[in-house]
Amino acid sequence: MKSFLTNIIHHKIPLLILALQETWNIPHPDLITIPGFSFIHTERKNSRGGGVGFFIRDGVNYKVLKEHSPFIPFTFESLTIDVILDGKHSIISSIYRSPNPPKNFSLASHNDSFIDHLDNLLHSLSPLSHTSYLLLDSNLNLLPSTITPTTSNYLTSIHTNGYLQCIQKATRIQGASHSLIDHILTNSNSHQIDTGILIQDISDHF
Repeated sequence: MKSFLTNIIHHKIPLLILALQETWNIPHPDLITIPGFSFIHTERKNSRGGGVGFFIRDGVNYKVLKEHSPFIPFTFESLTIDVILDGKHSIISSIYRSPNPPKNFSLASHNDSFIDHLDNLLHSLSPLSHTSYLLLDSNLNLLPSTITPTTSNYLTSIHTNGYLQCIQKATRIQGASHSLIDHILTNSNSHQIDTGILIQDISDHF
């Protein structure tokens, strides 16, 4: 993590918020602090894995939006905050979907439930009339050569709610396998949105 932050600082990227997925259970949050940042997270209560959270730079005003933070273990784990950036409200969500369905769920119903919850969240954010950013480890591969009915439905939900998916290259590479399973969605009307992928080994995702 320190080398990651050093690299960010070296390139003069104004890092304000880190969205995290698969935080797992954290019995001692005080042991994973980053100087100059506060840490918030939501975790599974009765099983390991999963969980989502944020590191937020000190001085950034934010509040947790519990009504927009559905947490359904394995299927749709989310945490949403309202932050003040450049004097304006922005909504930021961190979202995780396990590749493995919960007990007694088929993979198809697991996928459908995830897309339904995402669609509901996007729809519920619309009345807030704020620029929103959703950062997901969805475990749905969006590389063009791998589009399936499930990923097509996922993209349809994103687009019909007025959002774009901004990440276009593989975010996980294992041997000869590569996939684009980490996504950033936004409804920003900015004419310039800069996105990229940082090659770091702090996890098995970039």
